[in-house]
Amino acid sequence: MPRAPKRRALRGCLSVELTDDQRARLDAVSALPPLNAYFIFNLPREMLYGGMQVG
Repeated sequence: MPRAPKRRALRGCLSVELTDDQRARLDAVSALPPLNAYFIFNLPREMLYGGMQVG
């Protein structure tokens, strides 16, 4: 496909509008789970130190 028609086709997706309900549903399914900042302390030691014995 030549560049100009391809650009026109891609530009068409920019005109898509979501309803408030669609946007809320999309936000709900794509939300990242909240992380506790201290999760790193629960990782196995092998992951933290690359399998090396520390301390």
